[in-house]
Amino acid sequence: MKTEEKVKLIEKEISVNSKLSEKDLFLKYKSSKEEGISKVDLDDLFEKYGTNTVEVGKKKNWVTRLKEAIINPFNIVLIIVGIITFVTDVIISSKPDYATSTLILLIVTVSSLISYFQSTKSDNAANKLKKMISNKVDVIRDGIDEVVEVEHVVPGDIVKLSSGDMIPGDVRFLETKDLFIDQASLTGESNPIEKYSTIKNEPENVTDIDNIGFMGTNIVSGSGLAIILSTGNNTYFGSMAKSLYSVNPKNSFEEGVDSISKLLIKFMFIMIPIILIVNVFSKGDILESLIFAITIAVGLMPEMLPVIMTSTLAKGAVEMSKKKTIVKRLRKYSNIW
Repeated sequence: MKTEEKVKLIEKEISVNSKLSEKDLFLKYKSSKEEGISKVDLDDLFEKYGTNTVEVGKKKNWVTRLKEAIINPFNIVLIIVGIITFVTDVIISSKPDYATSTLILLIVTVSSLISYFQSTKSDNAANKLKKMISNKVDVIRDGIDEVVEVEHVVPGDIVKLSSGDMIPGDVRFLETKDLFIDQASLTGESNPIEKYSTIKNEPENVTDIDNIGFMGTNIVSGSGLAIILSTGNNTYFGSMAKSLYSVNPKNSFEEGVDSISKLLIKFMFIMIPIILIVNVFSKGDILESLIFAITIAVGLMPEMLPVIMTSTLAKGAVEMSKKKTIVKRLRKYSNIW
C-alpha cells in the first residue's frame, strides 16, 4: 500500500474513533476505563498488532554493508584501471608483470574492508547504547496500575499521562486536566496545543482533533487518561515515518567533501584522454601511452581519503559511545560520491 493511501486510511480511522461514544469505544477495544484490558488477551493482542515500534526501513545486513563499502565511484574507477592494467601488463605483455594490477586490487580491498569494519563497529556501539534507553508508561490492566515498556503497549490499553511523558501511540483522551501537547514533530507548530476529553471545535485537519493525541508527540503540562487506539506503524506518525526519514539532507561538511570528490573525478576524466592523445602523437606508442595514462589515473585517485575519513568518524563514534553518547547517523563518506 502506498504511503498516501495508508495515511488517508489511518486519518479516517482516527476521525471515526474520535466521535465514538465511550461505551462503543470500549466495546471495540474490549477495554474499560477502570479495568483496562485483560492480561488474558495480551498474547493475542501482541500476535495481532506486534510490538509498539516504528520501522522506517529494512535493517542492513552484512552483505548490504559490504556492498556499500565496495561500490563507490573511486573503487569502480580503480577496478576498471586494474582490469586494463592486467590486460596490458599480463595478458598481452611478452613479460607478464602482476605488480601493478595486484597493488590496485590490494588498495581497493584494504580500503573497502577498513570502511566496512569501522562502520560496523560504530553501528554496533550505537545499537548497544540504544538498548540501554527505555521509555516506560503507566497502564491499567485488570484494574491494577502497572509500569510497562512502551514497546509492550497494545491497542485498548488505558494509559495515565502527565507532564514530560511521550505519548506511546495514537490515543483518545478520556480525562484531561490542563493538558497541553507539543505536536511540532507532526505539524511544525511551535506552540503547545490544548487537548480535551471531548471535541470542542470542528477540526480542519486530523491533528486538530481535540480529543486525540498522536505518537511522536509529548505532554508539555497537565495530565490525562487515555485509551490506546493504534501502535507502531499503524499510528499516524508511523504511517509517515518512512517518508519523513527517507530524506537525509547533507550538512555543509558533507557538501564540501562531495564537491571536492566530484571535482577530482571530473578532472581525472578530462586529463587522462588528453594525456593519452598527446603521448600517442608525440611518442607513437599506443601501449606505452596507455600505461602512462593509467599511471596518472592511479595517481589522481585519492582512494585513501574516504578510508581515513570513515575510519576517523567511526572511531570518534565508538569513543563517544564509551561516554554513553549515541551518534544517530554515521555518514559513510566513501559511499556518497
